[in-house]
Amino acid sequence: KSAEDFEYKNAFNTYIKKGIETDLNNIEVKRDLTSVIDTSSSYGGYLLSPNIQKIMIDTIEENSIMRKICSVQEISSSSLDVIDGSNMTPSWLNETGTVNDTDTAIFSKTTINTFDLVAQPKVSQKMLDDSAIDIEQWLANRLAEDFMQAEEDAFINGTGAVDNQPTGILSYVGESDGIEAITSDDSAKHFNEEDILDLYYSLNDKYVNNASFLMPRSAMKAIRQLKDSTSGHYLWNPALLAGQVDTLLGAPIYQSSYVPVVDTASKSIIFGDFRKYQIVDRVGVRILRDPYTAKPYVRFYTTKRVGGDVIDKNAFKCLVCA
Repeated sequence: KSAEDFEYKNAFNTYIKKGIETDLNNIEVKRDLTSVIDTSSSYGGYLLSPNIQKIMIDTIEENSIMRKICSVQEISSSSLDVIDGSNMTPSWLNETGTVNDTDTAIFSKTTINTFDLVAQPKVSQKMLDDSAIDIEQWLANRLAEDFMQAEEDAFINGTGAVDNQPTGILSYVGESDGIEAITSDDSAKHFNEEDILDLYYSLNDKYVNNASFLMPRSAMKAIRQLKDSTSGHYLWNPALLAGQVDTLLGAPIYQSSYVPVVDTASKSIIFGDFRKYQIVDRVGVRILRDPYTAKPYVRFYTTKRVGGDVIDKNAFKCLVCA
């Protein structure tokens, strides 16, 4: 760590434990740290120390399934514009040949806004005064857990700007010009092996090589019992080595408790190239010490700005249970 990091850590710990803002405020003004965050925010507070941010970010990335399989981009503004153009046909050229004109490209722009995600862990003053407790580690782990759960839910089920949150994948399922819904035929068991095959082969070839399955535990349990009607082999292929993921029809399988459980008309299995879901992080996480509203506890009002949206709806298919 640099001397500046140690200086900020000491000033930050003084603020967390005792509420003394002078040193921390002077450092932020001197280093112009307020320029990297949205100064229009009404929440106030101070940037988390570099150590807490690193612990928190590493923990979220380690435990968030969506952050492992989706595209993630950090920005310093309030939104990210993603430009997508229609396919243009290239042509082969020899040394004396001429280049044929290509069709005019049609570009579409998706603007992914970031929204305020708030966590409010609270702790007693007695715990803050205990020198044996690593308050940085405790705070980082608690914030990571709260943020990760809210993000994961929003990336899958979020309703977008209407509720000031990212737009989830499932919000597009079944919509006009949205993500195609593959409805299963087996009403007795909700879905069978033929439904899984229909889902797999409904995805365009150009997405299949990087495609994955995302589902809840209840769907994973049902799929592990499915067999190919011709060969009698299980569709599920368990990983051979520790650390590897199981596969279904050759595609990796990931589990999230935020995908709806298998039930009547539930959107329980998503298949697609999850790189076509863009997660956007606004640089800087701010914290405000509040010793008043939850006496005798001290509440830490923490804000993180994050957004997310599908940038190519053709890259996903969803199995809707009978």
